[in-house]
Amino acid sequence: MRPPALHTQPSVHSALRSTTAALHRHVGASSGLVPVDAELSSTLLEALGVSECPVLLDTLPSNLVAGARGPSSSSADLRRFLVSVARPVASNALLTQMLHAEPLRILGDAADDAEIHRLVHHCLVLDLITAACARDPRLGQAVFAAARGALEATDVRQAWFERAKTVTIEKSLELFDDHRLGRQRIPALFGRIGLPFNILEAVAQDASIGRLPNAWAGVPLMLARPGHAPASVSDDAARAVRVHMPLPAEWQRLYLSWNLAFTTSWADGPYFAASLLAPSVAGAPPEEFVFRRAYALHLQITAQMRARRAGAAPIATLSQGTRDWRDAAVSDAWGELNAAAATAFARKVDATAGPPAARRLWPKRGEALGELVGDFTGRLNRRRAVSVAAAASAASGLAAAAAVGGNLPPLV
Repeated sequence: MRPPALHTQPSVHSALRSTTAALHRHVGASSGLVPVDAELSSTLLEALGVSECPVLLDTLPSNLVAGARGPSSSSADLRRFLVSVARPVASNALLTQMLHAEPLRILGDAADDAEIHRLVHHCLVLDLITAACARDPRLGQAVFAAARGALEATDVRQAWFERAKTVTIEKSLELFDDHRLGRQRIPALFGRIGLPFNILEAVAQDASIGRLPNAWAGVPLMLARPGHAPASVSDDAARAVRVHMPLPAEWQRLYLSWNLAFTTSWADGPYFAASLLAPSVAGAPPEEFVFRRAYALHLQITAQMRARRAGAAPIATLSQGTRDWRDAAVSDAWGELNAAAATAFARKVDATAGPPAARRLWPKRGEALGELVGDFTGRLNRRRAVSVAAAASAASGLAAAAAVGGNLPPLV
């Protein structure tokens, strides 16, 4: 199905025009081309910890990233990139509804134009790297190794959620390397445990800070696990890892909206949102969405940790940005929207015919959530991934998540 034309989605079109106006103001132009700042892109590449990765520098377009040696891009106009960001948004009814209910008023404030300019470049660089990793398994391996090394060399305080997320994402990327490079054969049910763990971490974090509607919205995503068809690796040069959810396009749209709402808890929320809105992620085929999302998220985690000052409090402290972007009203409204959509999605999954592993998830959803919580805490304890104090915080969040799972909205 072709994506809708942007002019048919007024909320998206308005946000696109407002963002373009902010870029024009920043570069001192009233209209026309908004050139990519290749030096800024290079600075952001360094912030991601991968500026010394030779195979990546040989691939990135030399006219978009200073110091890169790859073939020049056919366009160095940020307006074109913004259109590519807007298209997947326009195809997601949840995101268009949210933009209609809560327009991006901040885009009209000239005081934030410089940060908008930087954010768009951050999204561009994440998109270029993620797309390159998805195309080439050896490049993906090299980028992951470089970012991981940069992250391990950073001594900053992480919240329990951040540490748990880092552990599980890095395990996923290790497995991607193994399967893409042929070191291991991919299991048919690949991701059936690891992906719910990743979602559970965010559900627990939302629940622990009282954002119960958005926490609930993650539960159907967590329980609608991979396995609707066997996982596979594409037989082309990309060797892309493909996993299959029930109602895959709807799962992907709900995940994007749920996870974008989740990022609004961070003072640097838009920088996390950029890793979701990068066209190579948001516009990915549903079966490759999780695969590409992992590369972009790990890069953003690395940038956030490297920018965080020693001793700074996690989540609530500005690290990458210059202003605190949190807005409780927006977070609450988005969570309520996602909760309603999640309930509808859960009903559809229950009614969907398919393999036994992918159907009738909900009559025993309490037991399924309890099993995941137990497995999750056990793995963290075995890996000693968090401190005693952080483990206590995690237990509190998981208890809240279990309470959400035990009091789900009725499905009939």
